[in-house]
Amino acid sequence: MTENIYLAWQDQNTRGWHVIGQLSRTHGGYEFRYTKGVKNIPSFSALPNMNEHDRVYSSPELFSLFKNRLMSKSRPDYSNYTRWMGNIHDVSMDEMDALAISGGEKETDFFRIIPVPEKNVNGIYAFKFFVNGLSHMPDEAKDKVNNLKIGDLLFLMQDFQNTKDACALCLRTDDPPTLIGYVPAYFAKVITKMKDEPGFIGIQINVVQVNHDAPIQMRLLCEFSSSSLNKGWEEYEDEFKLIVQC
Repeated sequence: MTENIYLAWQDQNTRGWHVIGQLSRTHGGYEFRYTKGVKNIPSFSALPNMNEHDRVYSSPELFSLFKNRLMSKSRPDYSNYTRWMGNIHDVSMDEMDALAISGGEKETDFFRIIPVPEKNVNGIYAFKFFVNGLSHMPDEAKDKVNNLKIGDLLFLMQDFQNTKDACALCLRTDDPPTLIGYVPAYFAKVITKMKDEPGFIGIQINVVQVNHDAPIQMRLLCEFSSSSLNKGWEEYEDEFKLIVQC
C-alpha cells in the first residue's frame, strides 16, 4: 500500500518539472507539505487554499487537488480503470495506489503524481509505471507490445541523441530487439544516477500486464525493481527531486 507520493509541477516557461510537495498517509487521514526547494522556484507561488510553504496541512479525506485526479467510482468504466492499473481482484482501489500508478495526469493543468519507491518485505525497491511514448512508436512496436506476456523482461537503453532530455531512457524487447517506448522522464534521471554508483549490480524492468482495451497511454504497465542499491532510496531523494525537462 502506497504511503507517500510526490506532487510535481511543470513550469510553462522552461518546460522543466519540479517536485513541489509530498502527500502522506496518516492514521487519521492525509498530510500535505511543501518541499524545501519550493521556495527556490520563482515562477511558482502556492496551491489553492495552501498558501503557507512551512505549514503541514492535514485532512481526514483526500485533498481535492488529488481526489479530482481519480476517476469517480460511479463511472461505468471504473472497473476497467482499476484493472488497467493491475487491480484484478477488487472493483474498488486504494486512492493513494491509484494516484501513484496512474500519475494523476489531467489535460487541464500542469501537475503530475510521482510515486516514492519503497522497500518491500523482501528488501526490494519497486514501483509500477506506464510506458511513455508508445503512441509515437511505429506499428511494429505496438504489435510487439500487444504480444508481450506477464513477467517479460524489458531492457534499458540511453537515448544519447535526445536533445530535449539528456537522461532519457528507452525501453526495448529482447528478441528481436524492438524499441517500444520510454521510462517516464521523472524516473530516468534517478535511474541514471543509480546505475553510475560504484558496485551497482543492476535493475529489472518487467511487464506487469498489457491492457489491450485501454487508451494507449495506459497500454503497457511495467514494474521497476532493484535489490542492489548501495544506499537506501531516501539517499537518492535529492536526485529524484531534480526532475529533468521533458
